[in-house]
Amino acid sequence: MGATALGAGLSVMALIGIAVAVAVLSLALAWWIYGSGRVDTVAFRERMEPMATAAQRGWYVDRAYDVVIVQPAKSLARLSSDVVDALVIDGAVNGIAGLIKRSASGGKLIQTGFVRTYALVLFLGAVLVLGFIGVRG
Repeated sequence: MGATALGAGLSVMALIGIAVAVAVLSLALAWWIYGSGRVDTVAFRERMEPMATAAQRGWYVDRAYDVVIVQPAKSLARLSSDVVDALVIDGAVNGIAGLIKRSASGGKLIQTGFVRTYALVLFLGAVLVLGFIGVRG
């Protein structure tokens, strides 16, 4: 369903006629119920009580909206929070943190503070690079 194209649908005069007819029929019905004395107004009011209650409660639209939209959305958000966030996102973050921690522990063994060790590692690295170049070249 979309907007009605210009020129399609009922004319303005037809809509005015329908509105006037509904108003006149409503006034006639109200006079017949309350003004003519033909209808027992107390019994009529008691019979219509469920309609008044439903109207006061907004025809239960809020309740239907809550059941159809709000509660499923809350359940989905709870699932997202409990499962996706707790297991997937937190698991990834904690896994990366553990990897960094293990890398740091390994790096702590390499960094001794002795200049001789650093010089030896630099020398061995240079030998490996020169050996790689010699083999390839």
